[in-house]
Amino acid sequence: MSSDGPVPELPSVEGELPMFPLGSVLLPKQVLPLHIFEERYLEMMSVCLAGSKLFGVVLIERGSEVGGGDMRTDVGTLAEIVSHRSLDGPRQRMAVLAVGLSRLQVRRWLQDDPFPRAEVEPWPCELGSTGAASWSDQFDSVVAATRRIWGLRKEMGANDPEVPDEIAQDWQGSFLLSNLIPLQQFDRQKLLEAPSVANRLQLLEELLQEQEQLLLANLNTH
Repeated sequence: MSSDGPVPELPSVEGELPMFPLGSVLLPKQVLPLHIFEERYLEMMSVCLAGSKLFGVVLIERGSEVGGGDMRTDVGTLAEIVSHRSLDGPRQRMAVLAVGLSRLQVRRWLQDDPFPRAEVEPWPCELGSTGAASWSDQFDSVVAATRRIWGLRKEMGANDPEVPDEIAQDWQGSFLLSNLIPLQQFDRQKLLEAPSVANRLQLLEELLQEQEQLLLANLNTH
C-alpha cells in the first residue's frame, strides 16, 4: 500500500445545495447509479447539469424515497454527476451516474420546493490517533480482514469487487475499504460519521470481525 504522490483537489461546497435523500448510504469513492422519474428530482438534475453538477446525498432514517415527508440524517456525501441520459418510455425518466467525493454536514434543511435543499458545510476527515498501532499496521490489519472476508464470501458464491493491491493510507483509502464489503446501511452511516480516519479504521475492524465470525459459522453449517 502506498500514500505517495499528490492527492487530487476535490470540489467542495458551502452554502445551499440540492439534496437527494436515499434509502442507502453513499460513501466517498463510491459510484452511484440513479434512475430518476419523480418530477422534483428531474428538475433538480436539470439545475445541477446546468451548473456545478454537484448535489448532496443523505440517508433516509425513516420514510420513503418517493413522495417526501421523510426523516433524514444530517451527515451525507457530496456527489458529482459524471454521466446522464434520457430513457425511452411514456414518462420522462433519466439515468444518472454520479460518484461520491467527500462528506458534508447539513447545517439547516430548507423547504423541499421545488426539490430538497439544505445549507451545508464540508466535514473534512482528520487523521486522529491510532493509539499504539502505526498507520501502516492499522491499514494492513483492515486490508487483511477485508481480503479474508472477500475469500469467504467468494466461497459462498458472492461476486464482490476484488481488493486492490494498492490502497492509499489516507481518508480516501479508509472510505475505499468501507465500500469493498457489503454492510448494513446504518453501519455504513456510522463509518461515514466516524470523526477521524483512525476511528473509521477501528470501526471497520470491529464490523469485519463480526462479519468474519458469521461467515465462518455459516460455512461450517453447510
